[in-house]
Amino acid sequence: MTRLIDLPTLAQLVHDITPARFMTELAEHLRSAYLRWPDFDKPARVPSHSAGGVIELMPVADSAFYSFKYVNGHPEPCPTRCEPERFACFQAEMSPQT
Repeated sequence: MTRLIDLPTLAQLVHDITPARFMTELAEHLRSAYLRWPDFDKPARVPSHSAGGVIELMPVADSAFYSFKYVNGHPEPCPTRCEPERFACFQAEMSPQT
């Protein structure tokens, strides 16, 4: 199943479980993932160049999940008040075909 967790959904989750619990559980999941770092398939970024900057897909997968982060970057470094990068993260659960 693929889920999109947008900002309103994330805000509701944090509200429901409390910010302290959210941060604690997030830190535990991050630590667990980093301890498994060698288990992940980490292919190269997939860039696409445009006049507005580089758009990249950053994939990562293991035997259970395929995920990628989409980043819309800048054409060059911004010294002052730049528009922030736009990004989105996606994750899909791998399941055997039936």
